[in-house]
Amino acid sequence: MEKFIIREWAELISKPITLGAREQEVFNHSDLPVVKDELSITLRLKLQDYTSSCFTIFHKGTDDLIRTPGLWLSENKLHARFTGNWDNNEGIMRVGDELLLQKWYHIAYTLSDPEKRLDIYVNGEWVGYYSIQDVKKQRVIFNDGPLYIGQAFSRDGFNGEISNVRYFNWRLTPEEVKKDLSAGLRKNEDIFYYIVSKGNPVLGLSFDDEGSDEENLDDENFDVESFDDESFDDKKIDDKKVVDDSASILKLRSFKNNTKAQWKVQRINNSDGEILLRI
Repeated sequence: MEKFIIREWAELISKPITLGAREQEVFNHSDLPVVKDELSITLRLKLQDYTSSCFTIFHKGTDDLIRTPGLWLSENKLHARFTGNWDNNEGIMRVGDELLLQKWYHIAYTLSDPEKRLDIYVNGEWVGYYSIQDVKKQRVIFNDGPLYIGQAFSRDGFNGEISNVRYFNWRLTPEEVKKDLSAGLRKNEDIFYYIVSKGNPVLGLSFDDEGSDEENLDDENFDVESFDDESFDDKKIDDKKVVDDSASILKLRSFKNNTKAQWKVQRINNSDGEILLRI
């Protein structure tokens, strides 16, 4: 059975916290959304002073040269790196304008092995990128080390405030970066993939005709995803339920607030297809 990766994100730090050069916040790999081959990190940062010529904003890995992803400030400019199978220190050197003291910045780091690129945004503006050249042989190496915010290994951290640190298991688009800057994305527990069926009496609809047409559903509440993979047709999910060929996979938002969307749905786990929730 083919496995599906659900887009998930987590807000690791919400309200502003203050860190010094020798302080850090550490998040274990197991507590982060599962990453396959791309990720993004967004945050808000306000520096109090420049602690050194090169200091850490965040670093995920187990030593200095295992660094996917990694972001530093070098000579007051962003310095974004990652580890590849051909070099353990690839990325962008000193990109964008200098970050000024006592000023809040929104920073986004996006990395994708399928797209073979690293992109950096500051305050919603694209300021730089790195593109892998040998796309057939060179690839990004992701790791299962902890994510350090602030001091990591041989590098001091920043001296200042940080907030709204968000970790995504996909590469944010420029539009999503701007959305994160302006309003933020909804909590990841409100963004799920569901199997919805009209044809199977077990999985089908369980409501009266009013508001039942799919065309009448508010686009703000549903995003329809393609569902034509034959691996699901007439087969069981983890030997629990049969999904018929009229089923669809939907990304559902604010279900509880949508009184007309009385679908009977199944939430499936992205890694093993196990049914986790039935509404």
